[in-house]
Amino acid sequence: MRKSKAQTALEYILLVGGAMAVLIAVFFIARGNVLGKSSLQVENTTVTINQTFASIQPRAPVISNLLVVTGTLVANVTWKTDIPSSSTVKFGTVAPPASSVGSTALVTDHKVQLSLPAHQFNFVCVAISCTQGGGCSSAVCDFSLGLPIE
Repeated sequence: MRKSKAQTALEYILLVGGAMAVLIAVFFIARGNVLGKSSLQVENTTVTINQTFASIQPRAPVISNLLVVTGTLVANVTWKTDIPSSSTVKFGTVAPPASSVGSTALVTDHKVQLSLPAHQFNFVCVAISCTQGGGCSSAVCDFSLGLPIE
């Protein structure tokens, strides 16, 4: 489907804009100038209008390829996201995990190294990624360290 000039202009405004861009987006959508749509998603933001109010929902990243590689008292948790987002892993021996390690750097390839306590062998973890706009996703993982040889 071919985009209208209004839709093309609105997408550009949202990509470079900020709060003013949202107001312009609401105006365009409210007037029905965007192919009669009531919402529009551009980049990592969805703008929706519903008769009396407008809402803005940042898109959450999609987490894939979650992997845990263990070593001696360490575990490296890696995953990918489809859009730049932060990297946090909550971990522990019981759910919900209490310890947390991470970075606020916005990346699509994530790696978090966990320092694990001695004499613990089974762990649960949650990988969490959040965009700058606040859209968040999580994925659950569990892993075991090798048992010591006596």
